[in-house]
Amino acid sequence: MPRLDGIAHWMQILDHTLWLMVSAGIKPIDIQRAISQLLVKHRRTPVMRMPSPEVLEYARVLTHWRNQAGFIDARGKPLTLPLKDTKTSFKHLVREALPGADANDVLTVLQRHQLIAVTIDGNVSLLSKEFLPQTTERAQFFAYTLAALEGILLTCTTNLTAKKPADNLGCLQRTAFAERFDLRYLRQYDIFLRKQAAQFLIEQDAWLKRHERKSKSRRKAGIAQVGVGVFGFRAH
Repeated sequence: MPRLDGIAHWMQILDHTLWLMVSAGIKPIDIQRAISQLLVKHRRTPVMRMPSPEVLEYARVLTHWRNQAGFIDARGKPLTLPLKDTKTSFKHLVREALPGADANDVLTVLQRHQLIAVTIDGNVSLLSKEFLPQTTERAQFFAYTLAALEGILLTCTTNLTAKKPADNLGCLQRTAFAERFDLRYLRQYDIFLRKQAAQFLIEQDAWLKRHERKSKSRRKAGIAQVGVGVFGFRAH
């Protein structure tokens, strides 16, 4: 099944980037010289052990927990869940959100990143609204970043090379920005942006989930990874 995997697809990321640079008129010899210099600059960069693409899907467990009846209270707050043996247990949550996933591995990963807490009596509570690791283990961030980078480049190159409307279905590329933004209001904008993005992504996730095939098989034709990302930028 086609899916984003910025680690496995690093050659495609490089290919798309170089195509954009060459198409914009940058000389290949200048690109080659710059790459050589940058490889020397980054030669001592520590290497991290990247998680598998499947682990990146564990974020859907948190989304499901925050939005699905049976896992939230009357005020819409996530419930503390028993680990197993009930229809509102953590293992049942994982089964609903990610059919086929190993609930024990999901528990271990989310607990390691301090996104959930497990009590002595076996109950599981949600500590974070987003799948953003709270520890110094940064590999998860890098894996998400590479997947997002692949998605952005795929959208850009698809829109630039599409020969007919059907070729770029689902590939949306839009921006909103201010040329002379007053940086005194940057903190206020950051709060506004994050609030708007969180609500937007919750709605997108719910819509996408309703239109997924229920089959656990990843090998059937006619399915692919489809989604949307949000990023804010500040020129330096």
